[in-house]
Amino acid sequence: MKLKKIQIREFRSINDSGSFDVDNITCLVGKNESGKTALLQALYQMNPIIDYDAGYNITHDYPRVDVEDYRYEIEQAKREPAIVAHVKFELDKADAEKIQYFTGETDVVGKIFNITRCYEEDYEVEYSFDEIVALKNLVENTIFLTKSQIK
Repeated sequence: MKLKKIQIREFRSINDSGSFDVDNITCLVGKNESGKTALLQALYQMNPIIDYDAGYNITHDYPRVDVEDYRYEIEQAKREPAIVAHVKFELDKADAEKIQYFTGETDVVGKIFNITRCYEEDYEVEYSFDEIVALKNLVENTIFLTKSQIK
């Protein structure tokens, strides 16, 4: 998969990075303390090399000036948990073949996966496919065994 688009919100010094495209070469430019490293850290924490670094922690990662208001609003159910990272990935040929196996789709190279991650929560993955075709593919590729064959 290839990273295509990023948006980071409510993370350290970043209120909202806005959505921006990522290409083979992408350059982050800004003044000191403007959020360049924070943006990369938020992206890293989505799927880190070291499991300990995974996820977002309200105490350490939420913008400090607003953290208590955020906690209060979450506790009082006045708002949903903040979406920290929203990224889009484009499928390459190797990943497309794996997806095709499950969905039965014939042309998935270049299709987009949307992945979001909030504070204190796991991933949300969004991928559109034809459910009828996928179900037919699953049934056609499933081996059914009788009770006598299982022994």
